[in-house]
Amino acid sequence: MGVYDDAVDLSAVYPTLKALEEESFITAELVDESSGPPRRVFHITKDGRRALDDFIEGIIRVVTSDIEYFQNRYDAIQ
Repeated sequence: MGVYDDAVDLSAVYPTLKALEEESFITAELVDESSGPPRRVFHITKDGRRALDDFIEGIIRVVTSDIEYFQNRYDAIQ
C-alpha cells in the first residue's frame, strides 16, 4: 500500500524491503549482469504470497465491496 503513480517516496522503499525480508515475506539475491555492479533482485516467498493473499481477501475485497455498496446506494438516491 502507498505506491501510486505519483510521487513515490523513494526513501521508504529500502526500509520496507528490509522489513519484508526480516519477516521472511521476500528474499533477495545479488545478480551480476556483467555491466556495472551487481544488483539486488527481490522474490516473494510462500509466506509472503500467503500474507499478500490474506491482505487482498481480508481487507481489499471487503473495502471494495463496501465502496461499491455505498456507490450503489448513493446512485439510487440521486
